[in-house]
Amino acid sequence: DEFIRAWGIRIQTDRREILETRPNKFVQIQLNRFKTMAKTDPSPAVRLALASAMQRVNDETAWSIAESLSHHVEDSDDRSIPKLLYQSIAQRMTNEANVTRALSIAKAAAIPQIANWIYWYASTREGSGLNKVLTILGETKGDDQRRLLSLISHALSTRANVAAPAAWAKVSASLYENSDPR
Repeated sequence: DEFIRAWGIRIQTDRREILETRPNKFVQIQLNRFKTMAKTDPSPAVRLALASAMQRVNDETAWSIAESLSHHVEDSDDRSIPKLLYQSIAQRMTNEANVTRALSIAKAAAIPQIANWIYWYASTREGSGLNKVLTILGETKGDDQRRLLSLISHALSTRANVAAPAAWAKVSASLYENSDPR
């Protein structure tokens, strides 16, 4: 039953210290099961429980769950799963490697709002996040490029005197050459 599986995930991840301090064989089996369920379980209740559990598991398991859950296009209209998934990804975007990993999830995501939120958040971060998003902007075309440019504009709207990232010189030239009047 889908609700028993969902409650099983919740119960197993309620005690965060167990997952973080006792990486025994049983815990590793459960974490591997979570990864598999994120890929294959047809139930939105189970995927919701997994998205919530991401905040309580180790990084390797959380990233694997995030990658798998972001491919479930059927969750695009769910009111909770995309938000929980994004929150769990954003809290892990603390270093360059994790920002890069989040951006790769955004590129492959079947849930559009996940991609939008990750691109926006990466653009607000200090460091190379904005530069990486600008590089992706240079690789996109049409409506996707306009959407991404709008997200970057929104991310920078509250910041003053932002120095132009290295990727801006290349990307701006292609944007100025664009014949689309919008």
